[in-house]
Amino acid sequence: MAFMGAAHHFQAKARSVSPSLGGSQVEPVRRGVVDLRSAEEALLERARVVDLEAPSQVVEAVTALLASAKQIVVDASIWLELAERGDSAVGTYHRRFAEDRETLAQRIGLLRDQIRQDLQHL
Repeated sequence: MAFMGAAHHFQAKARSVSPSLGGSQVEPVRRGVVDLRSAEEALLERARVVDLEAPSQVVEAVTALLASAKQIVVDASIWLELAERGDSAVGTYHRRFAEDRETLAQRIGLLRDQIRQDLQHL
């Protein structure tokens, strides 16, 4: 399923930007946000196909995963805005980003399980 490939790609991009959010350098995060947005677009493109072709349980799992991906992009974008202003609240968004990455990983696992379950019923 192409969506799972896009989900793993997004997850890898989130994993790669995470260490930068723990630091103070803005440029790596700026590049990371661009990469995350691009990876999110790929997810959304593939989700359109899932929405048309997959069973409702898979669509629900994809929707939850997309929400996690969106929150990761939002958290990184807010971190970037705060860091550019020198705001000390960047630590809060680094923690939220880490929590959202964990949620994303769980949702990818749930989607994988749902797909396997649906394939067994074919």
